[in-house]
Amino acid sequence: MESTAVPRDHFRASLLLVLGEAPTYGYDLPALLAPLGLGDADRGFVYRTLRVMEADGLVSSAWDPSPTGPARRTYTVTPAGRAWGAAASAALRDADRHMAAWQARYRLLQRRGGPQVVQRVPAAS
Repeated sequence: MESTAVPRDHFRASLLLVLGEAPTYGYDLPALLAPLGLGDADRGFVYRTLRVMEADGLVSSAWDPSPTGPARRTYTVTPAGRAWGAAASAALRDADRHMAAWQARYRLLQRRGGPQVVQRVPAAS
């Protein structure tokens, strides 16, 4: 079973990470998010999220005229976005620590033969 579960706000944090590496166009973001497990991100969702993040002051955008085609919007992380990203990094570090503990306990459970079936006790009436 393939899981798509990610910690809360992983998408925003991932956008800030990618944009922090280099300002870029929104169109390029799904491909840049793929190595972070977000390759199936719909471009419409990416743009809606960027608009909300811009309204929240986490990113800024500017039109970049193109000599060979239409102008494109370039997104950049703001100082508030860098601060938000730092807080998200701490939260993701905590989530990673919790997931590592869960995985360790699960491996131990598997070595012991897996989950044990518990006989249900009828409820008293």
